[in-house]
Amino acid sequence: MKKQLIVFMLTIAVITIVFVSCEKEKISRNIVAENVQNSNDAIDFVEAFILSDKDLPPLADADYDDHSFKLTLPKSVSDEYLEGEKNGKTGMLVLVAFDENENEMGNFFWFDNNKKIQASYVYANKEVVAKGKLDTSPPQTWDCSFSKGWNIIYAEAKGDETYVSSKKPSNLSLLWYFKPKNTQQTNINSYINSEHLIDLMKNLSKM
Repeated sequence: MKKQLIVFMLTIAVITIVFVSCEKEKISRNIVAENVQNSNDAIDFVEAFILSDKDLPPLADADYDDHSFKLTLPKSVSDEYLEGEKNGKTGMLVLVAFDENENEMGNFFWFDNNKKIQASYVYANKEVVAKGKLDTSPPQTWDCSFSKGWNIIYAEAKGDETYVSSKKPSNLSLLWYFKPKNTQQTNINSYINSEHLIDLMKNLSKM
């Protein structure tokens, strides 16, 4: 099924990427979303994709029951799903909701509404550090170290800039939210979009 995904054109400035070797906390591949906020009774199942401008099959799927779902991500992801070249390849996870007729209904986001911090899963095919600034609106500062495999990044708005880090903030209370398709951007996902990482890795590979 072809997905309608919009890739934003971003200007990349002052970005560096280096190889790293460090031990980090392992990320669980099991996503358990219970009591999803802003849920919709018409949601029938969920599919997990790496957001891309390619038409690729989902990585995993799960039934949606009682405003909840449980989904297990694959241990590894093929490079065809990822963006980047010599400096490493990454891809950001997007969870898509469908009704019983397989119509796309919207996406799910992991969010702390009190601290206004959004968390997102990212897969990397090797250990790298990505640091720098994106000339977006608002501007973004990235300070992320990716282990090989699944990672989680945290995006937070501070003043007129968004900061994206792989270091988990303290005392987070993350809940899963549903955002219907074709609705205006809200604070649930205004801090970081999956398309930003796509463009980031494409430009890093040219440096």
